[in-house]
Amino acid sequence: MAQKMLLKLFNYSRIKLRRARANYGELQNEIHAYLKRQPFYLIVQPSPNDTKEWVVRVREEVPVEFSAVIGDVIHNLRAALDLMAVQLVQT
Repeated sequence: MAQKMLLKLFNYSRIKLRRARANYGELQNEIHAYLKRQPFYLIVQPSPNDTKEWVVRVREEVPVEFSAVIGDVIHNLRAALDLMAVQLVQT
């Protein structure tokens, strides 16, 4: 009986964890699509001191939307912990 009660208590935390997983999956898909477009490339060129220089050229900046999705993941994980702590105190 107590175990069923605990499982019910943590339902809200589980919902937030599911949202965090969904956001993380979305981020993985977006990163994959970004890298597939080959947003940067490498050039090896001679340098003045008879060595080689490796230079990265950027064709496409990292999308600012990535930071929002990362924030959503972190927020949902933190909210899940907050909800769990509140529910533990209330029991």
